[in-house]
Amino acid sequence: MRAALGAALLALLVVAGCDLLSGPSSAESARPAAANPIPNFSTQPLSGTIITIYLPRLFSDGSLGLAAAQRGIPAQDDQLAASLQALIQGPSGDERADDYEVALDRRTQVVALQREGDAALMTFDENLARVRGRPYSELVYWAIVYTATEAPGVQRVGLLQQDRPLLQFGYPAVTIAARASRSDAPSWVYPR
Repeated sequence: MRAALGAALLALLVVAGCDLLSGPSSAESARPAAANPIPNFSTQPLSGTIITIYLPRLFSDGSLGLAAAQRGIPAQDDQLAASLQALIQGPSGDERADDYEVALDRRTQVVALQREGDAALMTFDENLARVRGRPYSELVYWAIVYTATEAPGVQRVGLLQQDRPLLQFGYPAVTIAARASRSDAPSWVYPR
């Protein structure tokens, strides 16, 4: 019995290994590259810059809030853009085990990013509409604000939709300011 099980597992590993070594299929290689590909972030410090992102987290007392997570990025990368991509990428496996939650759908893309004084103005694609649930939608909005305001010089955040301020976020809709700072956040979302 053990010999048959061992042989079956070995055969499965050989087949899986061959599939991994054969490279992408023709359908995969014909697929266009994403507009902003998901970078390979590490939760371990790299020989570059350490950024902090804020993810939704379910705490041991059953409450929701934000929790900080660090990522290493190459020193030459724009910290604001990299932090938003890290937020989209979401928690690592260890963070998921510690009840950190995914904030945005991993298919979400930043379509435009600009700075206006101390404000970061950003436009996401239609996948931003996938944020659902209350109070979760509000928590995800503040995760974006807290993450973006970690970038040097950014004090306020505005979300745009077709070059106009987005004034509602998630479903059911949460009313948001045209530009918000950390001081505007309700106390229940404060990072712990």
